[in-house]
Amino acid sequence: MHGYIINGIFPRDEDLIRATREFDRGRCTAEHVYSLQERERKLLFSLQKDAAFISDGLLNWQDLLRPFSEILTGARVDGLVRFFETNTFYRRLYFEGNVKILEGELTQWRRQYFFDEGNEGKMMRVLPSPSLFVRFSEGISLEKSAGLLAEITNFLSDEACGAILFEEPFLTDEPLEHEKTLKKFYEGIRDIQCKIILHTYFGNIAERLNFYLSLPIDALGIDFYRTPIEALDGIRFPEHMALLAGVVNTENTLIEKPDDIREFIERVGNMILPAGIIVSGNADFQFLPYEVALKKVDVLKSVESVK
Repeated sequence: MHGYIINGIFPRDEDLIRATREFDRGRCTAEHVYSLQERERKLLFSLQKDAAFISDGLLNWQDLLRPFSEILTGARVDGLVRFFETNTFYRRLYFEGNVKILEGELTQWRRQYFFDEGNEGKMMRVLPSPSLFVRFSEGISLEKSAGLLAEITNFLSDEACGAILFEEPFLTDEPLEHEKTLKKFYEGIRDIQCKIILHTYFGNIAERLNFYLSLPIDALGIDFYRTPIEALDGIRFPEHMALLAGVVNTENTLIEKPDDIREFIERVGNMILPAGIIVSGNADFQFLPYEVALKKVDVLKSVESVK
């Protein structure tokens, strides 16, 4: 695997932000919002023709958890909680009873939240990791969330899917006793037809790196604005595992220099000898202003991954 990806939720342009607010106030139609989402989605697709995997930008996801309230029994959305040390807020999910998947709703749910636009075999689906899901929920265990997400992952592994990326901003300080459950989760989905990418961010992964490298995944994402390159000294990636290099800072508006990133990528590649390198943002692009996000995508596109 080589190239670049646009990871996570992409910021909305001003027209879409304005229309969404107007819709919430009853001042415009859902069709108008959908048309703007579709316009923005087509722009994103056009930007990613040479990407390793293609993202639809998750433009109609309010956050990474709320859509799941539509396909899980006993789910209720209520209350705001800050998404780590950012200015982004999630709605907390509350669960009651024995939570199950509403299987009859899955097909429509996929149509509503996952888009292909003819990019069969190249689409990247983005899902929360089990530990992220539990962190912003109440009334559900890590084991239960892992089981539900495994079922959903298998459902989304279709002919259009090239990769499923699990957002994991919490695993870097996850309690050690949770490792067994998380490893079982990734072992349970290892045979899906899509590549499995685990994207860690908002933390230094050095102390847990041996655990990450033991997982049956195809690529491991490292936030290089939290993890210094020196922490990888003496580390070798498994021969099957690629590196998702978080080298564009999605928490800062300063535009990186492609030559600096190329030099860094070559250095880290020679250190850890991964099966491939994909460059990406260190975290979701949603933390950036829209115009800045587009410029940072241009930086990723101009960086040639080391092969």
